[in-house]
Amino acid sequence: GVGVDLIYLPQVWPFDPSLLRLSCQKTSSLFVVSELHENGGLFDQCLKNCADLKLDLFHGLEISDFVREYGSYTDLCKKVGLVPEVIYEEVLKRKSISSSVK
Repeated sequence: GVGVDLIYLPQVWPFDPSLLRLSCQKTSSLFVVSELHENGGLFDQCLKNCADLKLDLFHGLEISDFVREYGSYTDLCKKVGLVPEVIYEEVLKRKSISSSVK
C-alpha cells in the first residue's frame, strides 16, 4: 500500500503553502500532478515553498510539451499520461527510486 495526502488546489494563485508544507513535513514527500506545463507550473511553485524541508521524494507529473491534438478532456488526459493508472505507476516507481537511494 501507498498512503497519500491528497491536496486539491483548484487555483494556483493566490498560493497558500500552509497545508502543502504540513503534508510534506508529515510524509517527507511531494508528488505533484498538474494539468499545467512543467516549466513554471504548480510543481515549481510547490518546490519553491518547500525548499527548506528535507524531502525524500519530490516529483512532478505535468505536461511536458504543447498538446497539439484535439479530443475530449479524457482523451487528452490519456494522451499526456494524466490518468490514474499512470499516476499510480509513477508514484510506485519514484517511491522505489527514493528508497533505493537511501
